[in-house]
Amino acid sequence: MHRVVVLLSLFGCVSLGASNVHLHGAETPPMTVGSRRALLVGCTSYPACQSIRSLKGPANDLPLFKAMLKEQFGFQEDDITTLLGWESDTSTRPTRANIVRGFERLIADAKAGDQIVILISGHGTQVPVPQTGGRTTDPSEDDDLNEVYLPADVEAWDGQKLPNAIVDDEFETWLNALADKGAHVWVTFDTCHSGTMTRAIEGEAPAEVSRMVLPDELKIPAPADRRGTGPSGQDDKVSARVPAKRRESGGTLTAFFAAQSFEEAPELPRPADAARVPGNYFGLFTYSLVKAMQRPNKPNSYRDLSQSILNLYCSERGARGPTPVFEGDLGQQVVGTRKWDHEIGYGVRLRNGQYQINAGELHGFTPGSVLRVHDSGDVEPESAQGYLKVVSATASNSVGVPCAADGQSVVTALQLLETSRCLMSTRNLGDTRIKLHLRIDDTVASSTAESLRGAVNRIPPASRDLFVLHPEASSADWILHLVSPTTAKEDYRLEVQEPTGILSPLSNRIPEARLKGEATAKRPSLPLATLQPARAIRPIPSSSDARELERLTDQLTDDVRKIFIWQNVWRVAEGVNGEAPAGDLTLTVKVEREGEEILNPPQLYAGESVEVQLRNEGVRHWWVSCLFLGSDLSITQWASGSLPRGGQFRPQIATVNSDSEGVEGFVVFASPVTTEREEPKYEFLEQGGMADLERTRALKGESTSPFGQLMETASSGKETRGLSRTSAEQPSVMLRSWVTRAPLR
Repeated sequence: MHRVVVLLSLFGCVSLGASNVHLHGAETPPMTVGSRRALLVGCTSYPACQSIRSLKGPANDLPLFKAMLKEQFGFQEDDITTLLGWESDTSTRPTRANIVRGFERLIADAKAGDQIVILISGHGTQVPVPQTGGRTTDPSEDDDLNEVYLPADVEAWDGQKLPNAIVDDEFETWLNALADKGAHVWVTFDTCHSGTMTRAIEGEAPAEVSRMVLPDELKIPAPADRRGTGPSGQDDKVSARVPAKRRESGGTLTAFFAAQSFEEAPELPRPADAARVPGNYFGLFTYSLVKAMQRPNKPNSYRDLSQSILNLYCSERGARGPTPVFEGDLGQQVVGTRKWDHEIGYGVRLRNGQYQINAGELHGFTPGSVLRVHDSGDVEPESAQGYLKVVSATASNSVGVPCAADGQSVVTALQLLETSRCLMSTRNLGDTRIKLHLRIDDTVASSTAESLRGAVNRIPPASRDLFVLHPEASSADWILHLVSPTTAKEDYRLEVQEPTGILSPLSNRIPEARLKGEATAKRPSLPLATLQPARAIRPIPSSSDARELERLTDQLTDDVRKIFIWQNVWRVAEGVNGEAPAGDLTLTVKVEREGEEILNPPQLYAGESVEVQLRNEGVRHWWVSCLFLGSDLSITQWASGSLPRGGQFRPQIATVNSDSEGVEGFVVFASPVTTEREEPKYEFLEQGGMADLERTRALKGESTSPFGQLMETASSGKETRGLSRTSAEQPSVMLRSWVTRAPLR
């Protein structure tokens, strides 16, 4: 199983994010069927800039891709615009003007339901973001670099720009314009965005050629020359995202990228044993994509297609790069009208004699749980191929063995497909259940007490299984207390006018040892018992008000789910064995207090400004996902993407307010890019806070940063989503912690 590093930073109460439950896939009805059009762009030579090395692959990529569109998706010759080479017909050259004209024509003609396919093949590079007054004009670029595509008529750096180059923001504008008109857009970038040129032995045809032009070959100044600080070169790039989003037009946008922003995208002879002659060179990504579409089990969705491509990469290249990136509406049918709103289950593969599942304890796949195995196209219980029992699990991966279940005997040799998925059949919750004590004041009317008991009993089984009722408060960690107005005031300092249910923790759920630090006059360590914990306040309706009783049940159901997820994220993070390799990832929390800079303080105070910084100081590239857990049980994904060696996220600056107190923190999961072809995803854990309505965020961001940003830079190929891949490494954890207090006086 793969290595997951978890950096954990705890601090005061915050309500971040919105509830987001990971559901099994539901297929939406087919959408409007429109026309089909494609724009294929391939640059092989660069007459205006002789320093750019010519490519062989695009001349073969485009005919291969074009044949796929015709044979598998019914495109006609007139549906496809091809810009390739340096032909005598200037209208077919892949110049900037022709590429712009091609996109403008697509946008002008686009209608709701149209299928639009775009392939961009050739060289890419990076250029400095324009600056004004010493500051970059594009704050979305965390490394002050724009990714650019090099058309055939690109020229060398003129001191300010690359004449005729196409910047990532331009692609973003065009692609969103198409999707906003209701079209279903699939774009593939088989180019580099950074990396190192693979050079061949002099006089010998190279086995592998990079589609990357180094900035110095175009006379582009190094990033440090422009910024004055930070690492130079390409490896400080931080990722961004092309998120799937609902558009009023019904349009969709799916983007495939051949490499991450710090990798090179190669072209090479294919098949692998082909002679090294120009007619056999293809972009590795384009060739793999077409090969995946030619398999008997043709992918249904872009998500299925991405998984097939990754499997080809793993089988042919092992841990060698690059790492393709897949973004946007991956649930959309490949050049089709159907859509699966949610990912259906989790991938399972037979590796080294083990059934490895790319989901673990954070997904509910705990040891002892029983899983159904299906092909992704049919997930009804009666269609199960077989069953697996989880025998071991880490935060995001697990291992299963065949077992009998639901009347089906053991299938000892499951015939797994590339699209096989695991779904939960029976979950073993073990000791992870919430220990809840129900207390009712003697002064509360019996009818009101029955209303609360009834609401608890009506919680649906899926959520009811998440907790057990304990008769004694001493053995419980949460209490649901039905109080009279008098008790509410005396015990909870609350002013209420009617009997009220208060859901509150009975104990601190994070070990106090993690919060201890050196106590000074400027940094006192106060006992956790003095904290005012987050709690849910639920008015109890009369037994005759059916609508309000149903509302109370819904509220308690949501509360239980949030408590369970929040507690178990901490539990899994605390239980992960080990730390990140020394010198690799560092998570730093910094506060300035009375002129003194304090790193990783155990406590924070309202009104203080804090800076959170995540760096990769090691030699490996990492997938990173940073979750923020508030004491009100909120969970928000603050950052997600690839963090290359020597890279860092731009610091998050935030202010602590006095709305609440409590233990909170960051959980940062990280996996090596070399062993994970696609980023493990954790956004399904996001949820809103459980606290009463008067509570608001304790941490309010002051500046735009990668932690909250969902950039839509359609050509950058940065922050990714998709299925986790299993590997041989074990998970580990790194922690950071503090508590929010009332203002320091």
